[in-house]
Amino acid sequence: MADAQRKFLADLETALAARDPKKVAALYSTGAVISSAGKEGVHDAVGRAEIEHSRTRGFAVMGKAFPDIKWVNTRALQQGDVMVVEWIGSGTDTGGFLDDKPTNKKVGWRGISIYRFDDDGLVKRENNVLDPLTIMGQLGRSESKAKVRPAATVPSASTQWVTAKDSPEEQANVDAVNAFYALFEKKDEKALAAMMTDDVVHADLAQADDVKGKEAAKKELAAWFKAFPDVKMNATHAWAFGDIVVAEVETTGTFKGPLGPLKPNGKTATTHAVDVVEMSGGKIARVTSYTNGRDFLMKYDLMPKPATPATTTTPATATPATTTPAPAPPKK
Repeated sequence: MADAQRKFLADLETALAARDPKKVAALYSTGAVISSAGKEGVHDAVGRAEIEHSRTRGFAVMGKAFPDIKWVNTRALQQGDVMVVEWIGSGTDTGGFLDDKPTNKKVGWRGISIYRFDDDGLVKRENNVLDPLTIMGQLGRSESKAKVRPAATVPSASTQWVTAKDSPEEQANVDAVNAFYALFEKKDEKALAAMMTDDVVHADLAQADDVKGKEAAKKELAAWFKAFPDVKMNATHAWAFGDIVVAEVETTGTFKGPLGPLKPNGKTATTHAVDVVEMSGGKIARVTSYTNGRDFLMKYDLMPKPATPATTTTPATATPATTTPAPAPPKK
């Protein structure tokens, strides 16, 4: 399966570079499902025909706005029939994004894709997460004018490949990460901090800056618990690749306290993210959170939902093709 996954990624890179939607769709099973960010949050493209249609639209929209657009896979993690890929998309807005005037600004966004393969080496399920609002902010098209992450740069190095060993140490890392999420319901800040290294880093890619150090991480947790006193976090799936754990995370909470510029409204919602957790000596050293700020804001009724049906997109379309300006989401 590992060889089939490598071939898939190479074929996908070739098809994306050629902007060939038919070749992209051929890499998926007939009933494949792709979940991606869209105009109304997260949506599914089901089957090759929908996947091809989505790619066709995405190539047209993004290719016009960003003629120099590139997608580069930075790290690929393999375990059985699952492959996790971290990637960067970048381009220069010389064509005018969504028929707006060209800004000539460089954008660069980081995303993650989780692929599940069938026995024939075709993808049967794909889950993509990135933050569309970051890209809108980089273009200067966010109403909030809040600070956003600078454009990510495409590395020159080739994709880093990591294959799971199915070892007891890897299982221990998964158990530690699951225990970490379980502590959120207890709001045990002391126990949570004890599971981190002193120089821990939390990089929520929907936020402008990283949270660095244990003391800063404790402040972030305290703010989160004040805003969502009934918060619950759960890893619906988690995989270990050496000292790296990737978790699909489901978070539920009621917005009862202020969080940055956002005012509480008593709304209860469930949001989803993917965390890439790097372990060191059995403790959490770094968490990179792939979150969708637009989806968070809509789930908590903090921005209006569009009236028109959304068209599903995939990482190749870079998702902001279906977004509008919105306030910046809060720190996790």
